[in-house]
Amino acid sequence: MKKILIAILMCLTVLGCKEEKITQKATLVKGATYVLANTPDNATATITFSDKDNRYFGKVLNNYFGTYDMKEDGNLTLSGAASTMMAGPRDLMQLEQDYFIKLSKVIGYEVSGNTLTLHLSDGQELVYKKKNIQ
Repeated sequence: MKKILIAILMCLTVLGCKEEKITQKATLVKGATYVLANTPDNATATITFSDKDNRYFGKVLNNYFGTYDMKEDGNLTLSGAASTMMAGPRDLMQLEQDYFIKLSKVIGYEVSGNTLTLHLSDGQELVYKKKNIQ
C-alpha cells in the first residue's frame, strides 16, 4: 500500500511540474512586446498580449487591437480585430493588410527564449523576437 501511495505521489509531482512549465510558457508571452522578423527594411510589425486581460495590440502602419484566447496547451485564437485607418505608402498598406489576414489565421503559439512563433491554419508561421525594453 505504501509503495502504491509513493508511486501516485511521484506521478502527481511529475504532472504538476509539467503543468507549471506549460503555464510559464504563456506567462512569458503575456506582457511582452514582440517584433515580427523578416519584414522589409521600411516596415515594423509588433504584437503584445496583455497580461491584465485578454486583449492584444500592436502596430504596423496603423495601430491594431483585438481579443485573444491563449490556452495552456499552445492553442491561440485571435478575434475582434480592428485598426486605425491611416493611409501610408502603398507597399506598407499592402504589407499591413497581408499581416492582418495572417493574424486572422492564428491557431497556436510557441515560445523559445526570446522567440515567439505564431502558427497559422494554412501551415505558415509568424516569427517574432522579443523587443528589448530599455
